[in-house]
Order: sequence, then structure tokens, then C-alpha cells
Amino acid sequence: MIDKDFLCKLFELYLNHEEILRRNSNKVKSLLCYHKYKKSLPPEYIFSFPNQLILKLTEACNLRCKHCFYAENPNYYNKKSEFSTSEIKKLIDFFVDEINVLFITLTGGEVFVRDDFLEILEYIKRKFLPVTIQTNGLLIDEKKAFILSQLLNPKTDYVQISLDGADKNSHEAIRGTGTFEKTINTIRHLKKCNIRVQINTTLTSVNAPKMEHIFELCDNLNVNMLSISKFELCSEQQRYLKLSADKLMEYSSVILAKSRNFRNIRMNYKPLSIYDFLQYTEGRTLIENYIQKNNLKKMQNKCLICHHHDKITISSEGNIFFCSMDESENAILGNLRKQGFYDIWENRFNTPYFQTRDMTTTKCKNCKYIPICNTGCMASAYKKYGDINCAPAECSYFEEYIKEQYG
Repeated sequence: MIDKDFLCKLFELYLNHEEILRRNSNKVKSLLCYHKYKKSLPPEYIFSFPNQLILKLTEACNLRCKHCFYAENPNYYNKKSEFSTSEIKKLIDFFVDEINVLFITLTGGEVFVRDDFLEILEYIKRKFLPVTIQTNGLLIDEKKAFILSQLLNPKTDYVQISLDGADKNSHEAIRGTGTFEKTINTIRHLKKCNIRVQINTTLTSVNAPKMEHIFELCDNLNVNMLSISKFELCSEQQRYLKLSADKLMEYSSVILAKSRNFRNIRMNYKPLSIYDFLQYTEGRTLIENYIQKNNLKKMQNKCLICHHHDKITISSEGNIFFCSMDESENAILGNLRKQGFYDIWENRFNTPYFQTRDMTTTKCKNCKYIPICNTGCMASAYKKYGDINCAPAECSYFEEYIKEQYG
């Protein structure tokens, strides 16, 4: 049972962290010419085409992590259908020169299993675009780190490294024997070459007990950013990795409190959300009092499509998705191997993620908690309810609310 005083302190920590994230986000946005560029466009042009591209270069990976969404089916680690080097260069030419995308994220699988990865990266950087690389880091040695430093811009680009624990035992319980020291060495190589590094950690029952110590590790490694993500259960064999609600609150309190001592590290803590407080009677009271005290009102009617159709994901086999949080068959806009992009883009009107989602359509519109949650993740809602206008799956209050509203 969660203690009332503990919940109050955790709620304060959570709100403080969200406020820091908001301030940091606004500060970063104000510095990016991308946002100035968007503001300069006529209203009818904005979001008429995507300006951010997530490109999955491969499904293949050198690891078999316990928490991976591919873990239940080893056949998913397949590189047979991925684009060739020349095909990827043509894609880059098209999306940069014709569609005018402004950001590219390169991900997998593991991008460095491709022998041509550095060639692909060099080709992108010739076009002077900001790039994010997502990798487990195990295939980056000192030589590759130096090559990356010659290609990447230290002000706009960064490498995101997966590190699933603050110590060897917790990390290797997820990622396998011998991976911890190799990952740490890679981070050292990258930082030595003046490359910005973000560490991404998925919070599980395995690493949570010692997660508070990851701040000292990040500080020692001179890491720029730390993102701690929520573990999403993909199969029953992973259930042991999922934290109970009470344990999540307990560890979140420790982690958020510890983060206050390391303000030099930009930290985004994602496992805890406003919906977790809704599971407790006292948590609901805290939220209600906060809304009343701050005189928070329901938002005016506006588009609640969280990605604003300005971002697309292309899978290694050519499927295009609006949202990387949902790559199910129902969410596919089309396939670049079978259709031209403009035909696929026209098809966006027939996909669930292009339907209207605003304060007139969302089923949460009369919810008393909506001034603080703002309806949440539409992909999560669609995956659970088959409707982007429902609350996200993690909202424990939604079904109660529906019964109250509609009987």
C-alpha cells in the first residue's frame, strides 16, 4: 500500500521534472532554425509533407536483448528484405532534395551491422542535415569513433547508446555477457572524439534497484543526455521484467530525487506518468487539487494529433508509418517497393492516424483530469481500443469514466 505522504512527495518530484523538461524543450526549440522555418510557412503548407524522417536501415542485430519487442520471434531479426546502399541513397536524395526533410534518425535493428553504414552516414552529411544515430554501441571501436567525429556535427548531431543498467550485472542480464564493458568503452571513445552522447535505458525489474547509480556513471562518462524509458510488455515470457505499480512508484521516487543532484545531465524520465497516480485514491485527489489550485482549464479546441503528421518512419522493408509507436499492419500507409511516395502520402487520409482527433472528437473531452493529461498517446489508445480518440492504454481511469458518462 502506498503511503499518502510518500505519494505527495513523489507527485511534487514528478511535476518538477515535467516543468524542467518543458523549459528545456522551449529553450532548445528557440535555438533551432527549424522552428523558425516552420513559423515562416503559410498555414496551408505546414505539415503538408513530413519534415522528420526515421529510417530503419536494418532489422538485423548483433544482440538478442531480453526486453526487445522481437524477442518472442527470432525470425524478425532478418536482413533479407532491407534496402541496398544505392536504394538508400536514392531515398535520401528524394526525401532531402524533393520533400525537404530537416532531420533524420538512423536506427535498426543495429545500424552498424551494415558494412555500408558509414558510407550512408557520409552521404547524408553531405546534405548538411542534423542526424541522430541509435545504436547499442558494441560495434564502434576507437577507429570508427574517430571517423564518426569527422562526419558528425558536435552541435546538432548525437549518438544514442543503449545502456540497460548502472552496473555490469543488471545490464548484462538484459543484453548478454561481456556487453557492459564494451558499451562503456564505446561511450568513452565517442566522448574523447567530442561526439554528443545520449544514453537510453529501459527501466525493468532487473535494473530498477540500482538505477539511481546511473547518474554517477553518466557524470563520470561526461554523457550529455539520459533518457530512461518505460518497459513495454511484448510477450508473456517478458512479464518478469515488468515492475508492479507500487515498485514503479518506489523506484521513481528514488531516481527523480537523485536526478536533482545532476542538473548538468539533461534527463528525460519516461516510466512514470500522470496515469500512474490515477491508480490511487490519494493520487487522484492530488491531481484534482493541483488542477484547482493552478486554475487549469480544458484546452481550447485544437488538433490533438501528437506528431502533427510531420514525421514518418520507413522500415527496412519499405513500409511507411506515421508513428514509430505503432508499426502494426493496420498502421501502414504503404510500401515504397510497391508504390511511389506521393501515392502513399495521398493514402494517409485512409489511415487511422490521419483521422480527426481534437476536443470535439476525443472521448475524454469531459474528463476532469484532461487539463493535466491532454489526452495522452494516440498510438497507445489505438492499439488497445482500435480508436485514436480513446484514452491511452495506461489510463486506469478511462473505463470508469466511460461508465460514468455513458452508463
